[in-house]
Amino acid sequence: MAMTNAQKAEMYRFFIVAFDAAPGVVYMNQLDEALSAGMTTKQIVNVFTQKSVFTDSYPSFLSNEQFATLLVNNVVKSAATEAAKAQAVSDIGAALQAGLTKGDVIYNVFTNIAAKSTTDVTWGNLVKQMNNQVAAADYYTAVLLRASTDVNELKSAIANITDTQAGTSQAALTYSGTVLAESTRNDGSIATTLTISVVGDKFKGAVGTSLGTVENVPTGLVARLTKLTDTSAQLSLTGAATANADTDSINNLKVSFSYLDFLSGLNPSNATAPNLEVAFRDLWPSVSNNTITINQLPTEDLVINLVSDTVTHGGVAVSPSSGLYADAVNVNLGSMPAPISGATVGGVTFVGTTQANVYVASPLGDHITPGGGADTVTLGASTDTVVFPKVGTTGVLTIQNFTPGAEGDVLDFSNFLVETGTDNIDYVDTNASATTAIDWANGDVLMALTEADIDEAGVAALFGSYFEAPTTAAKLIVMTADVTGDTKIWAVTNLSGTGVNTIDDDEILLIGILEDISNFEMAGFAIPNFI
Repeated sequence: MAMTNAQKAEMYRFFIVAFDAAPGVVYMNQLDEALSAGMTTKQIVNVFTQKSVFTDSYPSFLSNEQFATLLVNNVVKSAATEAAKAQAVSDIGAALQAGLTKGDVIYNVFTNIAAKSTTDVTWGNLVKQMNNQVAAADYYTAVLLRASTDVNELKSAIANITDTQAGTSQAALTYSGTVLAESTRNDGSIATTLTISVVGDKFKGAVGTSLGTVENVPTGLVARLTKLTDTSAQLSLTGAATANADTDSINNLKVSFSYLDFLSGLNPSNATAPNLEVAFRDLWPSVSNNTITINQLPTEDLVINLVSDTVTHGGVAVSPSSGLYADAVNVNLGSMPAPISGATVGGVTFVGTTQANVYVASPLGDHITPGGGADTVTLGASTDTVVFPKVGTTGVLTIQNFTPGAEGDVLDFSNFLVETGTDNIDYVDTNASATTAIDWANGDVLMALTEADIDEAGVAALFGSYFEAPTTAAKLIVMTADVTGDTKIWAVTNLSGTGVNTIDDDEILLIGILEDISNFEMAGFAIPNFI
């Protein structure tokens, strides 16, 4: 005959008090058979307390006081005061002295607890704890249907259950992250780990014990899920993925735990981890919407050459993860992360075509050679070098985020200049009276502050008044800053037109614009780097 709910609760309380354990299916069936045979609960308790499973925990040689002390500590734990526990030890000792059997005492203990209220001043927390233990024992026995007779497993089903930790409110797992990322070597090895923490329970076993299962691990990698502490575990992947160059990520990595992994013997409320991902660095450029992008740091020098439609890494040609380099007219490296301290990274070189390209620099400090089209270049946080294309090409190079100063970005005019000049030419202020025109030589860079926007004729007019008139054929660069905040860059070549002693507007070509740069006139300003 099937047990009533009241009888099941009695049997759970009996096992909790007598064995500090859940009964499990095997012992619960034995208890059911005894009840069906007509035995009373007290009779069943006295039979079971003669078994070795009881005497192993409460040896027969213990004195009444020793037995009482051990029983009270095992049952009450921290759910009552030390004074209350001492009184309970005294009462149990007196009952044994009066002739009650240990089984009688066990029966009296759990029936007395069941009769008390959760609001009882002395024993209310013990009542709550017992209720939670009963719920955990029922979940283990009647829901999970665990048929183990291993004492340690049966004990683990209610271990860690307190007056505030209910057995039916299973422990919850939290993850330190959801992504395991490939190492900077871009070799398929995984550099990161995840920590899994449990709240309201503990992981079983010693530190280093394997836990749970991990499925859908990329080929070449081996998953290790091990115990770190009682309340934390670590997931790591060792080896090297064999297909890391063919995919960005694998987002169906599945981590699962079972009741065997926890001290309580209960499955956690979220035993299977959601949406764990193995993210490969995908270093090689991808091509989308005619733009090359790279989202990770190169470990060696990276050269992107749109003229030859090639990309090399450490001198070795690489292939894009999508698209074709021949389709690209733009390069956006702005999403490349800044290098981690101590990480090995290479430099980035970009060579553009004569089309109108858009280039966004990486944080590494790039060497940029636009091809001569109407290009736009947005520089990064580090020191970038921009090589201006040769005279004769069309298009103006617009540069954003240029950082002036001796330690700032570099403008390379070597394609225009036969030789480099002093690299430290003073500027002139066209708003002030010119007392002495500044001398200059072939290959110099000249700067002028102007009140308004200026054109080729305006640049030509600077010579002979603010700058010395030429005395011989020469090539030079003139930079003019105006009130709009932009600085225009002019290539000057007095090799034709009216002669070498005069510069006219036909010998002046606008080759670049530095956006939002107007502070060349500041006192003590350090002239930008030029090559």
